[in-house]
Amino acid sequence: SDFCECSKNRNYDLKFHAYLRADNLLKYKEYLPFLKKAGLCEVFVGIESFCDRQLKLYSKHVSAKNNINAFKILKKSSLDFEIGAIIFEPTVTPYEILLNYQIIKKLKYYKCNGPGKKCISLMSDLTLIKDTKLEKTYQKKGINTQKSFIEFMYSKSKEIHKIKNEWCTKLIQVQELDNCICCEKNKISKKNLRKITKLKRKLIKIDLDYMIKISHNIIHERSTAKTTKIYEKKLNKLKKQFQKYL
Repeated sequence: SDFCECSKNRNYDLKFHAYLRADNLLKYKEYLPFLKKAGLCEVFVGIESFCDRQLKLYSKHVSAKNNINAFKILKKSSLDFEIGAIIFEPTVTPYEILLNYQIIKKLKYYKCNGPGKKCISLMSDLTLIKDTKLEKTYQKKGINTQKSFIEFMYSKSKEIHKIKNEWCTKLIQVQELDNCICCEKNKISKKNLRKITKLKRKLIKIDLDYMIKISHNIIHERSTAKTTKIYEKKLNKLKKQFQKYL
């Protein structure tokens, strides 16, 4: 509140980004309009998951409901924003993957990624820090945490590692193009706006294609023959629904 008050009479142009937790965003949501006037231009929230079991695993101390409400607040604020999500981790189940996707679709996450806004991707690696509660939890489950993220995650790690590398390579190419266009001028021309719009669609397609590919691998590895068919059917249905964003 002191910062918001002091910034009212400033005689300089200040632009800043904020990194927030979902619970703090909910607690101090009434300050967002004042922070926006003070120069807040973008917000990042490490939501990580819309699944309570995963949030507990990550020691986030927030619920999936908190994350959903925080997302809705950001959407209403008209601020540029980005969320961090770690959907793929060693103990994730096919059900949890589908649950995350369903909520992402319901919240229309990709619709927030309009022309001229920063490229959004939901791909984040799980980085394990030595001697943390999370590392010990995995070790108790017999997971070798000394190996790389992809290696200790699945037995079919080579295929998933290949998918992940392709994904990141394409994603970086799109983001670099996006940054180049956005940095050319403060005011983006109509021509560049069209270029960015195409890049956004390309990024969404890359994101969704590889999320689906990795999900298929997990479903086949974690499910019985009977449940695989059920999960595959649901995943394909979600894939078709996501195509509307393209």
